[in-house]
Amino acid sequence: MTRVLVCGGRTFGEVPRDTPVSERPRIVAVAREQARLIWDTLDAYRIDGKLTVLIHGACRTGADFHADRWARNCLVPVEPFPARWKVDGKLDRSAGPRRNQQMIDEGKPDLVIAFPGGDGTADMISRAVKAAVEIVRIEP
Repeated sequence: MTRVLVCGGRTFGEVPRDTPVSERPRIVAVAREQARLIWDTLDAYRIDGKLTVLIHGACRTGADFHADRWARNCLVPVEPFPARWKVDGKLDRSAGPRRNQQMIDEGKPDLVIAFPGGDGTADMISRAVKAAVEIVRIEP
């Protein structure tokens, strides 16, 4: 069994809401291409038998969202790890890094597939390096 953790930016494969109408066709095409990259990458790992459980950070957009849709479509078991951004009604900025460590400690991934992202993705990659988890970086 191979446990694969997917990480990447919240906007990867998404069309930002504030996209000007004139830019929309181009941005939609890029977003579709990015979402397709996620699906194609995960398909390749599943076909090779290298993906039997998918772990992600339960973000409702971006790489997590598209990976989750892929897994549910392909009947691959999913283990989401949502961050608790609000504690007692207050924003907890350490929720993302704590969730990332939880995905390493409790999710026990054999492999991290990292799509382009920002600080959260960089943090996840850093934690995977420290835990000696294999990392595959996907560039569009």
